[in-house]
Amino acid sequence: MHRLETLLSELKTAVEQKAEDRVLEFDKGEVERLYEMSEGALEYYRMLPKVIERMSAVKYLHEESAGLMNRIIAIEKAQATIQGELKEIKELVNGVRTGLGKNMETMQSNLKGLDDRLSKLMHK
Repeated sequence: MHRLETLLSELKTAVEQKAEDRVLEFDKGEVERLYEMSEGALEYYRMLPKVIERMSAVKYLHEESAGLMNRIIAIEKAQATIQGELKEIKELVNGVRTGLGKNMETMQSNLKGLDDRLSKLMHK
């Protein structure tokens, strides 16, 4: 019986050893996989400052372009207002021109009338 106990003990030790080997193999494989992942992550970590710098530049460009668009919209509105005012001014100038033309005709007619009267008075 003692021999059976010794055999069982050796078998148990062998099974435990084999289980430990499997665990070690599993852990070793897991460690290698994690190491490879960390190597890949390290490459990304090294690129991170450049990526952040580029993203900051892109953010700045987006903000500036939004501001520029707001200014362009304001300029377009101002341009439309100015065009409307110019149209009104043109109409006013045309009205003044027409009025001045009529006044000129009236003045010429009046001057002619005055000349005619003066001529008649001088000839009498």
